[in-house]
Amino acid sequence: MAALRTALLLLPLAPAGAASAQEAASTAVDPRIEFVEPPFAVPPELRDSVRFGWLTVPRDHTNPGAGSIRLAVSIIAPRTTTPEPDPIVLLPGGPGSPLVETTQSTARSARVGQHRLHRAIVLLDPRGHGLSEPATCPEFTYFGLLIESDSTARANLERTLVQCRERLAADGWSPAVLNATQAAHDLDMLRRALGAPQLNVIGASYGTRIVAEALREVPQAVRAAMMHGPVPPGYAGAEARDGNAAEVMAALFRRCAAESACSTAFPQLAADYDSVLARAQRSPPVARVPATPTAGSDRISIDAALLRTGLAQLGFSRELAAGAPLLIHTLAHDGLDPLAVMAPRMIDVVEPDLRLDTHLAFRCNDAPPNDMTDAFAALCRAFIGDRFGDTTAAPFTSDIPALVFTGELDPRTPPSQAHAFGAGLTRGTVVIIPWWGHAGLPDCAFRMTDEFLRAPERTPNATCMDSIAPVQFATSIRPSRWVGGGYASAAAHPLLIALHGGAALLLLFVPFLGVPAGALRRRGKDRVERADVALWLVALVGIATMLGTAGGVMAGARQSIIVPALGVPDAWRWVLAMPWLLALLSVAALLLVARTQRVGSRARTFVRWSGLTGAALGLARCAVAAF
Repeated sequence: MAALRTALLLLPLAPAGAASAQEAASTAVDPRIEFVEPPFAVPPELRDSVRFGWLTVPRDHTNPGAGSIRLAVSIIAPRTTTPEPDPIVLLPGGPGSPLVETTQSTARSARVGQHRLHRAIVLLDPRGHGLSEPATCPEFTYFGLLIESDSTARANLERTLVQCRERLAADGWSPAVLNATQAAHDLDMLRRALGAPQLNVIGASYGTRIVAEALREVPQAVRAAMMHGPVPPGYAGAEARDGNAAEVMAALFRRCAAESACSTAFPQLAADYDSVLARAQRSPPVARVPATPTAGSDRISIDAALLRTGLAQLGFSRELAAGAPLLIHTLAHDGLDPLAVMAPRMIDVVEPDLRLDTHLAFRCNDAPPNDMTDAFAALCRAFIGDRFGDTTAAPFTSDIPALVFTGELDPRTPPSQAHAFGAGLTRGTVVIIPWWGHAGLPDCAFRMTDEFLRAPERTPNATCMDSIAPVQFATSIRPSRWVGGGYASAAAHPLLIALHGGAALLLLFVPFLGVPAGALRRRGKDRVERADVALWLVALVGIATMLGTAGGVMAGARQSIIVPALGVPDAWRWVLAMPWLLALLSVAALLLVARTQRVGSRARTFVRWSGLTGAALGLARCAVAAF
């Protein structure tokens, strides 16, 4: 069986014959993949299904003699003995986000698994991404757009980038080769190395920018393309953020107005939003951010422009969008103080593993300079030199089948951007996902993608989009039911932590005072009654669970960027079920105390009231969570 799986893994890599004369003349570097032991953990059950290797490509496709670089590639075998010859290639976003390191979770994903029924899955870290070369400026640790008004910080950033560019120039190359056009030609090299006639390319976020250039530069390499959160040629990224923010907030206001609970709680949401921005413009709050070597200040001023961008980012995911109206209302009526707490978390809304030097290089090289802010153009000039931008800004058309998704609330690639992207696709289908942001895709989109890849010439059925559940907007600063949306916030409800701590402290008296007292009554006996053992276990588990729940709520709240509107994200939703377990443990402890402790009246009263109070606090925590 292992040999069969290995054969299936290699099947899509079988040589497809000699390269054409045109392909051979296009580069002085032979496209090849050197398979090696992966630099990441692969569990035993996946070892026969996953291979890792280095794809060698020219550093500069316009100058093939300028040396080569290696790109990280992992290949997940198909689940059939007769796979299709055109594999699926996945590209990350960012630009600068890693992908190959997620091979294990991708191989285990049931959603991706349906694509493996017919084809191999290839994960590629484009040039400068993840594990791939080249590495340009690892010392560039802070993007700096949030502190562009700080002249000292901006000067430090520019000086760091100039030093990096000069170091690279001494080695004979420039970060100008980190752009979507070069990455598109890398895709064709990958196709040739795999021996595949064509590729099915799936790009997410900025990865769609590379897909767009592949459709334009190497159309012979692409059979079909699926793009989620498209970035069309000529798009200036953060420099278009005001327009993106306006589009996202308009969609959010429209959805809130159409939902009875949200519209009742926030009847003037658009006016509240304008009020918050006006207040930030008049008197911007100052927040402390993590210090970095290249920043000249650890403080930022949250003016109206920055706040507009930050609030729009709440459309990134459904969980964040659920708390957005409540947060806007709270800021409008209670002041902007929470922003100082939110600011460090807002900085981390960008992917934490992003390679910032790659991010800057791609954006500088691919965006039109006339659409850049002066501060951003200065960074590009320091990093790339005087010639940057406009590498791929011209609009394009393509007759290759394409499927385009974007979320209705997506703050980075809003619907207008998807429609602009789709205008050049003569055989393209644009799908706007209702109630969705930039993060991930619903099951419906995966089913549509699978249908599309099987028959790209047919328009996939999008009726399943009508069944996507609406966002349940939070309408008050309190936790929802534990089976609901998960908005409990330690920051908004210190009482929740107090309840945990108080109940734990009082239940602590039960085993350490009650049980030893009961043991004294049975002095001289050789065995301890089972009820005593049960009481110890119940009380200790109850205490550990209470303390763990309190810590979990606090940790979950720290992961959320919204304070005080949102806490406990989906990954921490289990925390909200814990109070019910605590209540059962508290009642069990109280009953066991009543049965086993037969000591003096004063001690008995103290122990029983401790247990009773602990149980009451546990039940109170349940009531807060439920109502």
